[in-house]
Amino acid sequence: MSVKNSKRKGMNRLDSVQKEDIGDDRIASCGDAAMTQKSESPKVCLRLNFRKAPIHSVLNYLHNATALPIEVERNVEIERTIQLWNDEPVNKEEAIKLLKEALNEEGYTAIRKGGMLAIIRRQDAKKHFIPLPRLSCSSFAG
Repeated sequence: MSVKNSKRKGMNRLDSVQKEDIGDDRIASCGDAAMTQKSESPKVCLRLNFRKAPIHSVLNYLHNATALPIEVERNVEIERTIQLWNDEPVNKEEAIKLLKEALNEEGYTAIRKGGMLAIIRRQDAKKHFIPLPRLSCSSFAG
């Protein structure tokens, strides 16, 4: 795996990955029942069968299969193993939900930042996702 430093301090970006033995059988076509999200992009279902797999392998697969940019905080141990599997193929959103559950068991979480996914320690999540109050323009008029 090739991990490049992001412009942000403390984050890595999964840009290019080595070909790993993930096999084409993990990408399947989805039936209408499995597709709950409305999008114009091609609908891809993912077969998740990662048992005691390093976090970096799972993230590489998701990045390759979905073209989702993924950033990993430096203090995330990407060699740690997780369990991420499902008997049925899942869509991208379901895969991210299952990834969050698997990471949670190891003390990490995944948060959406714009069009990308950031992998951070669960204890650091509060400072990464602080909702700010919305002010109307009239608040600034003097």
